[in-house]
Amino acid sequence: KELVSKMAGFERPGWEDVEPVVQNDGPNPVAYISYKHDYAALSDLFRAVMKSKEYSERVLELTGELLDFNPANYSAWQYRRECLDAMNYNLYDELRFSEEKTYDTSKNYQVWYHRRAIVERLGDPSAEIPFISNILLEDAKNYHAWSYRQWLLLTYGQTKNLYDKELDSMHSLLSLDHYNNSAWNHRYVGVD
Repeated sequence: KELVSKMAGFERPGWEDVEPVVQNDGPNPVAYISYKHDYAALSDLFRAVMKSKEYSERVLELTGELLDFNPANYSAWQYRRECLDAMNYNLYDELRFSEEKTYDTSKNYQVWYHRRAIVERLGDPSAEIPFISNILLEDAKNYHAWSYRQWLLLTYGQTKNLYDKELDSMHSLLSLDHYNNSAWNHRYVGVD
């Protein structure tokens, strides 16, 4: 993953066929952002593949690297979903990818939205409640995790029997912290 600079851009093994699209903020940017060289180089490649509408394994790897630098990069997540769809990619593998990203940045809206989009495509929320429960064990008041959990119950609760153990789960969380307003709210809104 070594980037080598050259006059107008960079070279990267396996990407020789792509002409990077350098960010153009115009002659007098209002707020110039000084990106790290590696991130700027990856972003230039990313703009090029978006422009050419390339959907490939290397693009998935590229979006993964961009998301390592900036997990809130909405464009990288969106293009990643387009790539997954175009490639008929195994979405269960993508859930595992997003699980790692979610554990790393569990208060990141984009990672939760991506996970939701993947679950919607699959129509299978079976792994989600245990996954969210693990996130909530790390941070019992994580707004994003609670919002996602409520979305799951509202979307799949009746058809996939997600409500079955939800009350017990809320009791467990409340026994750890009686003042957890997030758990009380979830119990009131989503369970009772």
